Amino acid sequence: MTAKPVETPEVVFPLRRDRNGWRAVYKLGNERGNCPFECRFCGVGTSPSVTSEEDISLFDVLHAQHLAVIDGPYHAVIFNRGNVTDTGSFSAQTLDHILSIFASDSRVSYVSLNSRERTATEEVLEALSARHLPFPIHFVFGQESFAESAPVILGKHNCGEMARFIAKLKRYNAGFESAVGRRRYVFGLDVNLLFLPELYLSPGETRNGNMAGIAAGISNDLRQVLTLSDPLVPMEVNIHPYYEVEPLPYERADLSVLLRILPSLDRIIEGHNKSRHTRPIHLFVGVVFVTNEGTHCPNSVLASRISTLAATFDRFNTKGYSYPLVSERTV
Repeated sequence: MTAKPVETPEVVFPLRRDRNGWRAVYKLGNERGNCPFECRFCGVGTSPSVTSEEDISLFDVLHAQHLAVIDGPYHAVIFNRGNVTDTGSFSAQTLDHILSIFASDSRVSYVSLNSRERTATEEVLEALSARHLPFPIHFVFGQESFAESAPVILGKHNCGEMARFIAKLKRYNAGFESAVGRRRYVFGLDVNLLFLPELYLSPGETRNGNMAGIAAGISNDLRQVLTLSDPLVPMEVNIHPYYEVEPLPYERADLSVLLRILPSLDRIIEGHNKSRHTRPIHLFVGVVFVTNEGTHCPNSVLASRISTLAATFDRFNTKGYSYPLVSERTV
């Protein structure tokens, strides 16, 4: 009997494009239950446990939905309300099913697994490498911010973690630079930066009137990511706007502010790519809209505003800053 998929309807990840083709996100369950890292800003780390059968069933449902739309190359992103590389949270049976499905599809360019450096152990990396998959594996790593206030605000302690992660991965990629075929490297890294203005404000400062400081803060975070990057570890950078999460007292990030900052961030990326002469790093904005603000939104004005924002970010994700960005506000 096929297990009934466990739905998580409060947040949706629309199928979108970026400069690597379609970006298909699979939000699955945690087979352990709550994520042991307990980062305060994370709205998905607390969840009921699911079985491997339920995760596989939900994956199959989502995959069928994606394949009904995908008409070309795509890369897949796997989340599980924790760390996919933690075998207690995401069993070997579940991961094997998913990787086997993707391995049979020649359109898959790479597969990203949500992970902390600590759970991507040498044992996990060795096992993935030994599969000789026809595509590389990327790890979605939440650096979030290098701001001094980040550990206090976010409750996430990851000092030095990105550097350790890169050091682990580059050993597997050595010797693959000139390899022939689709898999030109084994492991890559997808680094997440959190766009939360309060990370760059002093106590008592408000967002209004402090856009220059906010822009400087997120720009510095991006520069530090690029400084830590290594030519042997292909990388993508995702900026994900903050959404209201208890118990943090902050309003969601204003997407119109992010839109005005994006051109300068894209220029930082372009300058880095020109200086390194390696596989280019792309900047992606992963915008997640809550279900009741999406296509079924009863407020036609709000629905139109969200549609405009989504289209604007889609253009940025596929082309970079090659057009004027609109200054819509979200609520």
